[in-house]
Amino acid sequence: MIRRMPLLALALVPLLGVTACSDGDSGPSGDPQSIRTSLAKTYWKVNGAIPSGIDMDIGRGKFIKCSADKPKLAVYQVENELNAKDGSMTAAQFLSTFRTVLAPQGWKFTLDKVQPSPTETATMSKTTGYVANKDGMQLQLLIQERTSDVPAGGFMDLYSSCVHLGKDQKDILAKYAPGASVDIFQPTSANPHPVPTGPTMAP
Repeated sequence: MIRRMPLLALALVPLLGVTACSDGDSGPSGDPQSIRTSLAKTYWKVNGAIPSGIDMDIGRGKFIKCSADKPKLAVYQVENELNAKDGSMTAAQFLSTFRTVLAPQGWKFTLDKVQPSPTETATMSKTTGYVANKDGMQLQLLIQERTSDVPAGGFMDLYSSCVHLGKDQKDILAKYAPGASVDIFQPTSANPHPVPTGPTMAP
């Protein structure tokens, strides 16, 4: 299994480049459940395109600050851990797989301008970040090169655009503080594409 820093700590770095965030602290208002529902629709479409050769953990969603320089705006993030089932798959092949299966949906990955620092990925082998933008959302891939005992893998993060959640924003963000609960995106036979309504389990 790939080890990663807490979700919030790593997410804030690449978010500095999210084009959907407006300048300063101004931004559109958004209803939390409407944001979850909108992002979930895209998330399950992306999720359904991932081939069986890639092992995906359950999705974990949370509201976090948009970026360090926009503390009054929030963004919704869903994170998935990814691992290649074929131990011989390289990071380049891993990236190629995602580019191929997600291109028909309009996701075009480029090298992320903001790469994770060595401190943030100290427990991981060589990692490289890629990003794709579409319809005000951002899809990020953090890909780890395979080692002798760990196959290629990484993380896939889907972000909403940056919004203000209204008078309850402080309380909403507090519910998803590091170590607190997260929203769970986990299909069941009764509901293959569930939309969470709030945090239900610890990360």
